[in-house]
Amino acid sequence: KPSGILRVTSPYAYEDPFMSELMASFMEKYPEVKLQNLVNQRKVDLIEEKIDCAIIAGHLDDSSLVRRGLGSAVVVYCCSPAYIKKYGYPDSIDDLGGHKLVQLEIPEWLNPEPDILVDLVETRLATNDMFMSRQAAVDGLGITRLPRVHIANALEKGELVEVLPEYNFDLPLSILFPSNKQFTTKLRAFIDHMVEFSAKHAKWDFG
Repeated sequence: KPSGILRVTSPYAYEDPFMSELMASFMEKYPEVKLQNLVNQRKVDLIEEKIDCAIIAGHLDDSSLVRRGLGSAVVVYCCSPAYIKKYGYPDSIDDLGGHKLVQLEIPEWLNPEPDILVDLVETRLATNDMFMSRQAAVDGLGITRLPRVHIANALEKGELVEVLPEYNFDLPLSILFPSNKQFTTKLRAFIDHMVEFSAKHAKWDFG
């Protein structure tokens, strides 16, 4: 029967209410498990730091880890209507003269796709915080690049619009755990629950 402390890490705080609902439903199903959800942008040694699993958005090459896929999220460029009114709508990268960038800095260990705008436009703001990057774009500070699932509400409200769609790409989502770690009942229960919950409720492409 699953019990004890389950330690989960991820490089980013993921969009509510999905993650909080996932955790709440898991704890309701398994009342004897206590969860520790830790956000670490550095590369975590799961064995050394006694972490049960990691939820990763990105490409992680590590043969010591077992990967369970959760699907993929589409990453898009976006900006606010007010920004477009001031700087114009960029139909292509040839229309980027005078435009500004809000650069989301991704840890190198996640093997991020290069941001093509970094060398083409002025970086107005650089941050490693997805929430700040989104809000800065909403506030009209520049174009930014984020997973569509992270800006879904802002797109629906008209606070942001997508631009440069030809540069969209898919970002894999995964649960990772050490290959030589004892596969405990609590870890198996969490992985199975996250896969099942994601299949029913995720706003990204699950499959």
